[in-house]
Amino acid sequence: MSDIWGFLLQTLTASGVAVLLLAVKWMFRDKLSPRWQFAAWSVLVLLMLLPAGRGGRYTLLNWPFYVEVLRAWLTGDYSVLTRVAAPVPLFPREMPHTLWDWLFVAYLAGCVFFLGRYFLSYFRLRLALKRGMPGGEEQVKRVATQYGLPRCRSVKVEGL
Repeated sequence: MSDIWGFLLQTLTASGVAVLLLAVKWMFRDKLSPRWQFAAWSVLVLLMLLPAGRGGRYTLLNWPFYVEVLRAWLTGDYSVLTRVAAPVPLFPREMPHTLWDWLFVAYLAGCVFFLGRYFLSYFRLRLALKRGMPGGEEQVKRVATQYGLPRCRSVKVEGL
């Protein structure tokens, strides 16, 4: 990992987009359907999948000069401004050497593992809901009217 500042600026960009999306979600509260919320959050997913902009520019946001000044002040290198070309090497040419490189590899492996686990559980739940039978309408209707909630579809799944 040779360009830690490029990676940190990409993380800052993703965090900024996430905060922006949370603010939009709070503004609209329950006005957006789940489909629109999914579309809005897919902007962040695209940002994370395509970390480097064209020509090494930051994707979506171009961070102001004070971020570069902070980097230069912390590192003592005032000669070059950080440009994000590819902060995470997709195909490293050599094995990691330092402890930080190994920790980054372990972090990436954990992300891949938990993402796979999440998708597996999501597809298992969808399959279980498809096999389920409609039921429990009376209890759902009673609770929805008691608390003033919209009624949702209920499904009885064997084993849950």
